[in-house]
Amino acid sequence: YNGADHYFNTNAGLQWTNLAGSFRWNHQINSKLFVNSTLAASGYDYSLFVNVADQTRWNSRISNFTLKSDFGYYRKPGDEITFGWSLSGFNMNPGNLLSARPITPPVISIRNSTEWAGYINRDHTVNRNLKLQYGIRATDWVSTGPSFEFRFNNQHQVVDTARYGQGVIYNQYGRL
Repeated sequence: YNGADHYFNTNAGLQWTNLAGSFRWNHQINSKLFVNSTLAASGYDYSLFVNVADQTRWNSRISNFTLKSDFGYYRKPGDEITFGWSLSGFNMNPGNLLSARPITPPVISIRNSTEWAGYINRDHTVNRNLKLQYGIRATDWVSTGPSFEFRFNNQHQVVDTARYGQGVIYNQYGRL
């Protein structure tokens, strides 16, 4: 999918684009096991023009890339085990001012993150009146440089800047 639109008046306006796509591969490994694998990517870019003549605009974007596989194992009728994994990468620009004329606006750091996840789940029919579903999922989110973060005092003024080099992990969140 690719889509774009814009709205401009005399010297201001909005402009945005979307791009998304995926490839999916389904395969039956044997009579009880199958796999669905997906490769997907997307991107969204948004600009708010405050001066069209000199291309002064606030710009924000987010893009991601995902690779995942989901497996289904049918032990017997009424007893299915599903499991899988995924790996995703994200690039986010929360918003920065851009211009063709020389300006020195404050800059917000672009963020790069990676998320991986794995899971296993079981759907089990015990009898006609009782069905159990249970499972577990593990996930880990990692933010890596290059990036920077501002440190603020109690009056919300910037007092320091933490800088992270290429590939340096500065945030990590794992959950089960």
